[in-house]
Amino acid sequence: MKKGSTKKFWLWSIFIVSFFIGYYLYKIEWSTISSIFFVFGIISLFLSIYNSNHKSHDQKKLMCIKCKVGNSLYNLNNNHHSTIFIFKKLDLKIQSINNLDYFYLICFKCKEITKWALDTNNVSENTEVNFQYFETRKLTKEDLDFAIQEAEQSCCVHSLDKLKNISLQF
Repeated sequence: MKKGSTKKFWLWSIFIVSFFIGYYLYKIEWSTISSIFFVFGIISLFLSIYNSNHKSHDQKKLMCIKCKVGNSLYNLNNNHHSTIFIFKKLDLKIQSINNLDYFYLICFKCKEITKWALDTNNVSENTEVNFQYFETRKLTKEDLDFAIQEAEQSCCVHSLDKLKNISLQF
């Protein structure tokens, strides 16, 4: 069960239990306490219907095109559960289309590198959930060396270990 549906299930369960307890207390003429249970049940009902605190639908997931494993952008390069490493080659002059900044991602599973751009406003009209993916190719030793250097400079310990393990396989 997903996190959002689990939360909704529990809120509906609280509503039903609160309603029955409130109804029982009302029948035995404990109206003040039954009102508290009714109010509590109504609040849980509204929270389950209008769940504005749950923002998982707005969360941006970046993924390798081949593996399709989503990774949250928050703390991506320092997360030990991450399956990708992202970096930007500042020394290369890449022609910008629609004023997008280009980045690269290395997938630790399939060992491929993908060029991508963040396009939250869908300027290019080709985005998949806020990201536009471009070419994907096999990872080269040169790409890997540059990524290791970037990981060392930005102190990405977990990603650095994974990149060095890939480097040993070359």
